[in-house]
Amino acid sequence: MEYLKILQPLNGDYLNSRDGEWRGGALWTEVKTNKKANINGIDAVYSEAQECFIALVPLFGHRNIIIADDGEEKVKITVFTIKDEFIKRFRISSDDNILFLKELSEGDYKSIFDHRYLSVYKKAHELYGAKVQLNLFYAFDEKAQTCFSKRKGCFDLSMMTERYKDEFIKNAHWLKLAFHAESEFLTDLINMPQEKR
Repeated sequence: MEYLKILQPLNGDYLNSRDGEWRGGALWTEVKTNKKANINGIDAVYSEAQECFIALVPLFGHRNIIIADDGEEKVKITVFTIKDEFIKRFRISSDDNILFLKELSEGDYKSIFDHRYLSVYKKAHELYGAKVQLNLFYAFDEKAQTCFSKRKGCFDLSMMTERYKDEFIKNAHWLKLAFHAESEFLTDLINMPQEKR
């Protein structure tokens, strides 16, 4: 026996105009099930092209409960609507960055986005409009190297190449570099005499 399932949207989904049409204060979106069901009071109709049952359902407000009922069982999910002005508006933040700068300085990259670490963020920006903030350590020191099985060599921001300066400036509207801490093990630096820092 096949159980009733809501195929689309998924529980917890955030939906916007890409998932339907705003009309009369509601987002009208298709809800798809694997069996004939009544969805929030609307009977789903079979679609041969999509091989599932579909009902066009209005979603009001931010949080919505969708209930599919086939007369024998009920399935309930919660979805959220989000207004279009919030589409492609979010920020990714990552702490404790320095090794990618060391690798850029020591490598022969044509672009900063040829580096595997930055290429992921560029893809997130291109696909979703993400803005990225990378919080940097000033130094990757001897003590920080104990976190790795293979020594990587010391590095600090004063050693960073200027080859990519223009490219960082060109992408500064979405890729931010910010100061985070002096190094991985800040407590050692706090106890260190000022002249040795």
